[in-house]
Amino acid sequence: MKNQSFLESLAKRCYDEYGQNADQLTIIFPNRRAGLFFRKHLSKLTAKPVWSPQIVSLEDFIISKSDLTPADQLQALFILYSVYKKLIKNAEGFDKFFFWGEMILKDFNELDSYLINSQHIFTIIQSQKELDESFYFLSEEDQKVIKSFWSGFLPKASKTQSTFLSTWKILNELYQKFREVLKTEQIAYKGMIYREVAEQIVERAGQNDDGEYWFAGFNALTASEERIIKYYLQEKKAQLIWDVDAYYLKDEYQESGYFFRQYQKDAVFKNTFPEEIPNKIDSQSKRVEVISVSLGEGQVKAVGESLEELAANGFSEENTVIVLPDENLLLPLLNSIPKSVEKVNITMGYPLKNSRYFSFFESLLNLHVNSRSGKDDQKYHYFKHVLSLLNHEVCQMHFATEVDDLVGYIHENNRVNLTIQEIEEKSPVLTAFFTHQENAAEVLFYFEKLIDQFMDQERSTLDKSVLFHLRLALKNILNTATQYDIKLEIDVLFRIFKQIGGSTKVPFTGEPLEGIQIMGVLETRNLDFENVFILSMNEGTFPADSSNSSFIPFNIRKAFDLPVAEHHDALQSYLFYRLLQNADNVSMYYNNISEFNHSGELSRLVKQLAFESNLKIERKSLVNPVKATVVKPITIEKNNSVLDLLNEYLVNDDNKFTRLSPSALNTYLDCRLKFYFRYIEKIYEPEEVTDDLDPALFGNLLHTSMEYLYQAYSDDEERIVVASDFSSIRNLISPAIEFAFAQHKMSDTNQGSQNGRSIIAGRVIRKYIEAILKYDEAYAPFNVKALEAGSKDGYVLDLPIEVNGEKVAVALKGVIDRIDEKGGIVRVLDYKSGRDERRFGKMESLFDRKSTSRNKAVMQVFYYCLLYKARHPQEAVQLTPGIFNSRDIFSNDFDVKIKYGKSDVEDFTEVEAEYTDLLKEFVGEIFDPEVPFDQTDDTKKCAFCPYVGICMRG
Repeated sequence: MKNQSFLESLAKRCYDEYGQNADQLTIIFPNRRAGLFFRKHLSKLTAKPVWSPQIVSLEDFIISKSDLTPADQLQALFILYSVYKKLIKNAEGFDKFFFWGEMILKDFNELDSYLINSQHIFTIIQSQKELDESFYFLSEEDQKVIKSFWSGFLPKASKTQSTFLSTWKILNELYQKFREVLKTEQIAYKGMIYREVAEQIVERAGQNDDGEYWFAGFNALTASEERIIKYYLQEKKAQLIWDVDAYYLKDEYQESGYFFRQYQKDAVFKNTFPEEIPNKIDSQSKRVEVISVSLGEGQVKAVGESLEELAANGFSEENTVIVLPDENLLLPLLNSIPKSVEKVNITMGYPLKNSRYFSFFESLLNLHVNSRSGKDDQKYHYFKHVLSLLNHEVCQMHFATEVDDLVGYIHENNRVNLTIQEIEEKSPVLTAFFTHQENAAEVLFYFEKLIDQFMDQERSTLDKSVLFHLRLALKNILNTATQYDIKLEIDVLFRIFKQIGGSTKVPFTGEPLEGIQIMGVLETRNLDFENVFILSMNEGTFPADSSNSSFIPFNIRKAFDLPVAEHHDALQSYLFYRLLQNADNVSMYYNNISEFNHSGELSRLVKQLAFESNLKIERKSLVNPVKATVVKPITIEKNNSVLDLLNEYLVNDDNKFTRLSPSALNTYLDCRLKFYFRYIEKIYEPEEVTDDLDPALFGNLLHTSMEYLYQAYSDDEERIVVASDFSSIRNLISPAIEFAFAQHKMSDTNQGSQNGRSIIAGRVIRKYIEAILKYDEAYAPFNVKALEAGSKDGYVLDLPIEVNGEKVAVALKGVIDRIDEKGGIVRVLDYKSGRDERRFGKMESLFDRKSTSRNKAVMQVFYYCLLYKARHPQEAVQLTPGIFNSRDIFSNDFDVKIKYGKSDVEDFTEVEAEYTDLLKEFVGEIFDPEVPFDQTDDTKKCAFCPYVGICMRG
């Protein structure tokens, strides 16, 4: 015969002893949920209506004995800060106080809950800290050890030892004054109420407590709770009914029974334990399985499959629970519940921080916190924060068209920093998101309006509930800060907002006693289920991490019987074993993947159960078989459709053709397939905003700067650049660089502060420009014939080749950085800011795709010489190719000339025929139908290729 559950046996006892007179009884449980299930079991024992006992949680019971109202956490924190400011001269702002203020509140709550003499403990803490201060003579290594020990307790706001010590000295006074202020307002934190009731229990109990009382299902009690319960046991003849199992009670090493064994030694509590305590864990037949699964998503999918099997065989949904130690798995779990499960009841609440609306407002706050002021006093928003907001699900849902337009504008114009004015011009509907709010109060008012707007449009019940609680939380922040005259900066509001998101839970609506129960660990107290599914049975999750941030050091906590890690572990262990007591089927899942915040290690509780119990535990590992797929090489044959696309680059009589650039030819030499994607299929890289300077952009900035400097000389064909001009040219360097940054959308005129990398890049460009000008000054006088000369200026080439016996002309183009002339010598010059060399060994090497040191720069400048000759076919001049390369330009003997082997290329004519033949052969290969577009053999080139996602290489 199956054992009765704790609440079933309690209900039967209540019915047997009180029958129709149960209204004379008050039953106090650790939480309210146990009371709901108790009523359910009691109702099953009678077919006719009977009076129910009064059922309350211990917290509600104690609060009912007090004249004080529980204070909101944020309200208490604001009051604490207002008291703190009066005790400390030049007190830091609320933003610095906020974090360790929460820690002080927690410590005060514990001191009162455990009835600690505040004067006594704070005196000892202060003495110990002053003693530590006296160890100044210790070695540096010993001092590091001490500082390391105390680092968890030091408030970050204390900048010096003296101010730190003063903080310790005022703790008791802060405690006393804080309590006084709370009392005048008739409010209190939980521990304060518990202490007041415990210390005045005789007066507080009074004549109204003449009924009968049962305290049922308790485990770990604070000192104040103990005193209150003992009073009722001794003076009111109350009963204390333990929810305990012999398995962990009688084993002195079993941490689950730690508190019970302490109570068995207590003069009052020892008489409340029954003579015979059942051993339900070891004696009952149970099926226990431990399942190793990858990640949280894998766990919820596995639970869904198990529920599907149970439903197929018929099972009681009301006797099934899914326990979630990690609340982040709630939504994935709900999406994995099979349709065959009719009803689900969620008791743990939905964390506000996990909702899309919370993350939206978090992004919006982050945008305002990180806005910057420019020289014109305008506010600038950084593009990453803007895009994060615009790409958010909520923005896309409510303002899809406006968002797409604004995102497109930002990408197309590389807008790194955006003003509110330009956002208003491009998208008036979205302007409200970016309008600067002067203070936290304005932000909160603005958020309330947005929430109202969203609520009018939202259809989801859950989202409406989220918005309601979000509005309530924001209203509470504003009202409380105003009431206690706390000035909130926007960055402080941001931190408070995030804290509220983590602590606020949105309740689900539903029938609490029907369907499968989904619960957090604490909610399972006193409840028994036949089928138990526990997820996240990982070390560090269940049991949860026992680290404790406190101003009270461990040795002092231990001496005063305040909770320490072993108490936390004992409670967590009890909650685990408590779930097993009446269960028939227990399935525990854990994540076997080690991540940055997960060890992938099975919980020690499960290992302990396997080691010391008689239960047979089945181990399973669920895996998705992953078969490594061999990445097949991609080869594009030149069929008729591909050749048709390729022929767009051949000169035709209709003048409807496209020209290939030297970049295209270099791309083909690097990888034929990359050329195909980019120039045949025209799969372009998506536009992205960048505030970083890649080598290509750096080169473009240099080219634009040099064009700016020599533009006036290029416009006037008769004007010669002479040495005396360079003084005025150098004065234009800064405007030239600023112009280049603006042209390439890398700066905002008024934003006030440049990106650090941009500043460094600007300085490097300046040094490079100065080196070029130094060389040019020595070379002067010369005539600048053209700058950035391209196809619009006639610098194109129709290169004749032969394909399958047919003569065709390939359309080529290019942009020559600079053409100058002096004494009948025309120089075709290229600026190179990378690691390019001016020297090469063999002409064939310029077209050798297998070479890791192929000289692209020389190949390119020779190509420009061909463009020049095609543009000026009748011109009989010496044509000298040259490169300003950063590798050599700072040397004293620098010369722009190309070195072919050991000789300078003084006149391009000397190498023209050899170069042209190789170029024709190379370009001919591009159009050869027999040569497919295949992948490069050098996978290093794939590392930064934009098409690596297609090829799956590199």
